[in-house]
Amino acid sequence: MQKALDWVLEESATESVQADRAMPRPGFQEGATMAFATVYSEPSPSVFVLAARGEVVANVRRAAGCLLEPKVGDKVLWARQGTESFILSVLTRGSDAQAVLSVEGDVELRARRGKVAVVGEREVEVSSGGEVSINAPSVTVRSLATKLLSASVSVVGQALDANLEKVRVVAGIVDSRLERLSQTLKRSYRRVEEVDQVKAGQIVMSAEGNASLHADNTLMTANKLVKLNGEQVHIA
Repeated sequence: MQKALDWVLEESATESVQADRAMPRPGFQEGATMAFATVYSEPSPSVFVLAARGEVVANVRRAAGCLLEPKVGDKVLWARQGTESFILSVLTRGSDAQAVLSVEGDVELRARRGKVAVVGEREVEVSSGGEVSINAPSVTVRSLATKLLSASVSVVGQALDANLEKVRVVAGIVDSRLERLSQTLKRSYRRVEEVDQVKAGQIVMSAEGNASLHADNTLMTANKLVKLNGEQVHIA
């Protein structure tokens, strides 16, 4: 461990001397220094220990403008004035660890004259400990396959249009309350294993061809009138 630290200190001292010779510092306050450094450890979130200018610098904070979280082994641009030390930017990564952009507090990403695109060649993941909201005049989702997993789904709207080639629904209970239901079908098949009950103010059934009703026992009752009308009526 000590040999590794000595090597890091030696490398950082050499790079800092070269950077001091070549790096302009316009507007820098008197007494401020800026150099290359290497992240040696991270004892607590946003507080780092650096190896810079041949020395170990503790209690270094990440500047508000440094969005990329520094990791151990990263080469960074470091600035110090008095007792304050900041990492201004991450220059190169020391490992293949996941890059994380983070800030403290609320964040708003805004494009005033254009669009915002989030592109992931393999995957894009959105996670939140609270609510995720989308507010837009129009929302379009295009995909080869879409999955929605939720304990509860609520849809509120004025109109729903669906154009589908095949629909398959598996449910334990389906309750519908409609003012009007209109269906146009080419063929309709329904299988009820137990009870099929219909209660209506009036029932009108019409068939252009044959109407067939078959059961082991058929009961037809009426409070007032039962009427059969046809050219021929066969009861056998």
